[in-house]
Amino acid sequence: MKASVVDSAETSTQVVSVWWHDRVFTTIIAVAAMAWGSALCLSIIKQPFLLHKLAVPLAVSLYKPGLVPSPEGVEEFQRFLSMLAYTSGLVGGLTLSYAGVWRYLLRRLPTGAPSMQVSSTASLSTLECCCLTGIGALAVILRLHHITRGLTLDELVTTLRFVEVDSLWTTLSGVGATSIDELANNHLANSLLAYLSQQLLGRSDWVLRLPALLLGLTSLYVLWAFTRRLAGPALAVLATAGLAFSPAHIFWSVTARGYVGMLLFTLVSTSFYLQILHRPSWRKGLLFTVSNVLAIFFHLFAALVVVTQLLFLLYLAVRELATGRSGRILSVDSCRILYLAFPAIVGMSVACYALIAHQYFARFRELGHGSLDLFFPLKVLALLSIGPARSVSLGRWMLVGVMGALCIIGWIAFRQRWARFAGYLVCLAISSFLIVMLARPRFLESRFFLYLLPFYLILLGEGLLTVWQGASAPERVRRTVLQGCCLLVGGAMLGTWLVRVWVDFPRLRHSFRDAAWAMQATPPEMGLCVIGVHGWILRYYLKRDYFIPRNREDFDQFVQRYPAITCADLSFIAAEVPAYNRDIVAFLSQHGASSLHQEIVVYTFGKAP
Repeated sequence: MKASVVDSAETSTQVVSVWWHDRVFTTIIAVAAMAWGSALCLSIIKQPFLLHKLAVPLAVSLYKPGLVPSPEGVEEFQRFLSMLAYTSGLVGGLTLSYAGVWRYLLRRLPTGAPSMQVSSTASLSTLECCCLTGIGALAVILRLHHITRGLTLDELVTTLRFVEVDSLWTTLSGVGATSIDELANNHLANSLLAYLSQQLLGRSDWVLRLPALLLGLTSLYVLWAFTRRLAGPALAVLATAGLAFSPAHIFWSVTARGYVGMLLFTLVSTSFYLQILHRPSWRKGLLFTVSNVLAIFFHLFAALVVVTQLLFLLYLAVRELATGRSGRILSVDSCRILYLAFPAIVGMSVACYALIAHQYFARFRELGHGSLDLFFPLKVLALLSIGPARSVSLGRWMLVGVMGALCIIGWIAFRQRWARFAGYLVCLAISSFLIVMLARPRFLESRFFLYLLPFYLILLGEGLLTVWQGASAPERVRRTVLQGCCLLVGGAMLGTWLVRVWVDFPRLRHSFRDAAWAMQATPPEMGLCVIGVHGWILRYYLKRDYFIPRNREDFDQFVQRYPAITCADLSFIAAEVPAYNRDIVAFLSQHGASSLHQEIVVYTFGKAP
């Protein structure tokens, strides 16, 4: 009787699989056909006759009635139609290929649940609760110490262009951006949260950073829950402590940017991804989809995690078909849920960036390609190890090397006990760096890969635990040496991290607030000016009117209007400093007094009576 019930369940599963398979496959075919049809129509419309007789007059009548388009505008519109046609054809081809792979795999994968070694979840002990309480308290203290510091350049650009605006439309559409640099500064989800936070709590530096702080503290709990389910309480506490004291996490948790939000939701999506592979359910699939969309909404580079998850799923499917071990690696239920989730992630992410996408396309040609940087992975490793720094000393590079070696040891230990997770981490690291290094984007910063930090700390903690457990050997000398090495490395890490947080972090800011307050404190009859094209960012702190000279003649006329002037030099921000800015700075350096606020020099000049 029991066997017949099991057979019945397996049959119903297969029937449901076939029903969903046919419906979804038909839908995907329809989407591909619509994309190809759109590409064909656009290719026809962009032909010169139809372009001038139909497309251009229709576009003018809909958007700007009465406008006579210039030949350059018509040519630009034709290029835009060509790009849309090419994109539609490519989308149709990719959609059909995706459906074909999906159909092939679902017909051949086993229906049984895959086997996966999972650590038994023990109940919370008093010691673990005390450790977590202390870690949480210290994490809050370390972050609150820096949350009131002055805003950095990127924070000021984001705030003035996309937060202190009239409506959320400007925040989500990026209308205020005047360059691709400013457009890239708009991390949509974080800008939205900062806008709402400022509307509720008022105008303040810490209010703008409050969403990042809450997201950063939430990521501590998510990492603990994820690691505990995966490898037990010891590693979970160690990894959580590492994230709580990590300089990189502390810095970006008190910075009004979207990197910590990307870190949090990529970690959540990875957790649900592994759970779906082990025990699939549609609820987990929905949460997996939403978490990935939110991660991309915080930062576009989270899309690399989604690509990695798709590639790793294909790897598991190929390995399952090659080995023929029924249900040991990947089941059809897990594949079905994930394969339906990925198109949903793409569609919802495109919808999130729909209002800002046209600006990216319009300015994409401005970017071009950067140079190939073979040492970029080392820069990311340094960021994950010791946090953001303008330069890394030899001693700190040695610490980075030791921590990297411990990560390798931790990965080897994971490979022996949790092979699937170890394989996923390798795929995540290789695919992320391979994609960006081959693409060679113009702007590539190590902080874009902050989502690797939780996994880096998990491997680091596992490496320390592995070496410490190796000290349980009966030889006393070996035990003493290994334990001493663990304590030495742990002490060096903690000491370096505390120095970075308490000593080095205050030096990383440009002191825009201090310079603006020094200018604000001058007598009202003194004229205020700011040198450099980025001078407009000081209006967040300056409540008085100030002048930004566009050439030397503007500056000379400004000097004649006031008995004395105060000028802040922000020309160091620009990659290329105009000659007239250098002339003005040389004049003020020679004839005026100066005060230094980190990298910002404030000059005071008074005319002779």
